[in-house]
Amino acid sequence: CNCLLIEDEIRAVIDTGLEMEVIEECQPERVDLVINSHGHGDHIHGNRAFTRAKVAIHRLEVDTIISKEAFADGLVGSWADLMSVPLNFNVDFDYPETGLTFKDTQIIRFPKSRVDFTFDEGDIIDLGEVKLTVIHTPGHTAGHSCFYWEREGILFSTDIDLTRSGPWYGDKMSNLDQLIASVYRIRDLKPRILIPGHGRVITDNLEQRVEVYLSHVFQREEKLLLILKQPQTLDALADQHLIYQDHGNPLFRYWEKVMLLKHLERLERRGLIKQSDDQYFI
Repeated sequence: CNCLLIEDEIRAVIDTGLEMEVIEECQPERVDLVINSHGHGDHIHGNRAFTRAKVAIHRLEVDTIISKEAFADGLVGSWADLMSVPLNFNVDFDYPETGLTFKDTQIIRFPKSRVDFTFDEGDIIDLGEVKLTVIHTPGHTAGHSCFYWEREGILFSTDIDLTRSGPWYGDKMSNLDQLIASVYRIRDLKPRILIPGHGRVITDNLEQRVEVYLSHVFQREEKLLLILKQPQTLDALADQHLIYQDHGNPLFRYWEKVMLLKHLERLERRGLIKQSDDQYFI
């Protein structure tokens, strides 16, 4: 996760990532405010380093960072319904030494954080010279937010990151329609500079990047509509690997199923498919 340090009258960090050695470069003892875009572990894990800073997050994300039960529910809350194997593995793939470990549906280690105040759509976070407008962009999670320094046209877009792999919507609280609307909202802001939560700073071709980003969503739905000319169960659809090529770690198969369900719910709302018992079809 990219962490954004803002040197101003109020010294602030947006998202705190996983790598403690990088966080140390921010001189956490001098930071006044931590702003979390949402409650996923790769964005809040470093909160614990900022011992004197106040912590702020969208009101809909509070439980996620103060409660291990709410944190787990978002990431793996439907496991018992969707998976036949027990939940017992390390879920951090990049930094195992800081990983979050789930065992028998209990989180052994959880990046718990306090919350000092919350924000909502349209609130202004005044740091001095920099004044950030909160842009509530739900879909990735319920309270996912971006932060816009409108005067300079600089947007921190967090997990609307416009990466080539497309958006991620495997959280239990993800909403695909909301996510699509949030991505288009970011496009329509036309920021001069977009700083994503993952990947490199974007300064040009914003509309093209948005189209490529969302093409993953729309292409998956086109493939689903072709496959569903014959009735299919969710397990059979997961076997098609429309999202993840490798299900070696059961977490990928789980997230494949969660994201497929988001598509199926969206297609059913639009009247394009039907469901009967455990099968989906056109």
